[in-house]
Amino acid sequence: MNDQELYELCHSHLNYNKDTGIFTWKIHGAGRSLGKRAGSLDNRGYWALRVNYVYLRANRVAFLMTYGYLPTIVDHINGVTNDDRICNLRAATHRQNVINSKLRGGESGYRGVFKSKTRWRARIRIEGSRLNLGSFICKHEAAKAYNEAAKKYHGEFAVINTINQK
Repeated sequence: MNDQELYELCHSHLNYNKDTGIFTWKIHGAGRSLGKRAGSLDNRGYWALRVNYVYLRANRVAFLMTYGYLPTIVDHINGVTNDDRICNLRAATHRQNVINSKLRGGESGYRGVFKSKTRWRARIRIEGSRLNLGSFICKHEAAKAYNEAAKKYHGEFAVINTINQK
């Protein structure tokens, strides 16, 4: 199914509220009630819809219904996978989407900061390569160095550490 056919299918079956990110049914039948919220959360935390036996993630449908095309990836700016307000969605490449992903643990609690013997090191990935940003006595200073580099190299997709000095 091409973008135009999918666009027409979605517009004929669904209403989309850009301010809330919520879809409701335009039609009645087969477990659907006119005006009832469409879809449900999938096992990865995305809001998902099934329209005429076609499984769709709501973020992609929202983007399609608003802009008329589907990019390779629709990124959630705030990282909340079920927040499908149009102001929270943007077209992205795979690399940009990875840059905007959540921190997955780590001893420091900061993105791009790790322990190296007695010091804290900061580094960032740029186009698949690692750039070392320096060695620091304090993990908070390393996090600040990462933040500056993230703004410079990742731009609007940068995820900035919130620095908690206790």
